Amino acid sequence: MAPPIPLRSACRFRAIFVSALQGQLLLDVNGTCLEVNPAALQVVGAKAADVIDVPLPLAPWFTGLPDAQRSVAHHLGAASTGNAVRFETETHLLDGRIGLLEVSITPASYADGAVGTLLCEMRDVTERRRSEDALREIGALTTIGRLSARVAHEINNPLAGIQNAFLLLADAVPQSHPHYLFLQAIDDEIQRIARVTRSLYETYQFEAPPDAPSNLALAVKDAVAFLDQVNRRRAVRITTELRGAPALVPVPDALLRQTLYNLVQNAVEASPVGGEVRLSITTEDDHCVIRVEDDGMRVPDHLRDLIFQPMSGERHANLRTGSMGIGLSLVHQSVQAIGGTVTLLNSTGHGATFVVRLPMTSVLQPLELARTAAGFQL
Repeated sequence: MAPPIPLRSACRFRAIFVSALQGQLLLDVNGTCLEVNPAALQVVGAKAADVIDVPLPLAPWFTGLPDAQRSVAHHLGAASTGNAVRFETETHLLDGRIGLLEVSITPASYADGAVGTLLCEMRDVTERRRSEDALREIGALTTIGRLSARVAHEINNPLAGIQNAFLLLADAVPQSHPHYLFLQAIDDEIQRIARVTRSLYETYQFEAPPDAPSNLALAVKDAVAFLDQVNRRRAVRITTELRGAPALVPVPDALLRQTLYNLVQNAVEASPVGGEVRLSITTEDDHCVIRVEDDGMRVPDHLRDLIFQPMSGERHANLRTGSMGIGLSLVHQSVQAIGGTVTLLNSTGHGATFVVRLPMTSVLQPLELARTAAGFQL
């Protein structure tokens, strides 16, 4: 004989209540706990005896969190009058940390409309909120990077004109002139602005890749023109060889430009005054191959594995340029993210050659690529 309908309904409710993956509590109209399922207890590692017959604000999730207790009590008051509520509040977690709990309280009414019980549902949203905050931060940093790059380009053009005009005027001022000493001060300030401009440009990070391929010749032209200006005092000549290079490459334009900029700038910094940096691009085995060669010092064999790691201080002083190496690490990580490779080849005599191989078939994964770029904000 089948059990009566009310009993069957109660059994179904209890089976659903106990097996639910989301934390649930059955409360009376005053907010005292009548039933609690295992999922709710797992949040704090509590036992049913710690919760049953305890007012929800005083339950283990909110013990010692006065703001959370006040918030829960306030929303219980609203639910007891027949209003469903949803809110977020702090909670204790099983590992002892303070987390974030999403809580909803739904009233269940009798036939006459009076509220009889309250169904409280809880969900730990700590990690989700942290992920959302991290993505918002990535978006903000990427926007700052784009703005910095634009500002750098706007400053660089008039700065180059000022620098050229100053060099002409400086040659015309004899050392016997009473204001001759000011020339060095002016030159120092121009170089300081140039360094700031370069730093702004280096903060630029690419976004998730667009569908359109990148114009290789235009990217090379812009990068070389920019670096020629910011490195005038080094008198390092940058030559390019694009015969055999593809017209378009299926990688983000910003990634391509950042790769060219950082590799060439690294080569310029490693080269002696009056040296030469050679940039060549070809197509080999369905890959766009970028080679940047300089006349600087060789990279010691015991440091070759460190060249793509960002470092500082004396440890990095041996890696030819004395910089922190962030540019090379950014190139390495970004190129790897799209399925490419970066390798270092020491020349037989002196200098070094960096070789980048970019796939000519698009293997881009927009979300992973954007997260990789954001992780390397300078």
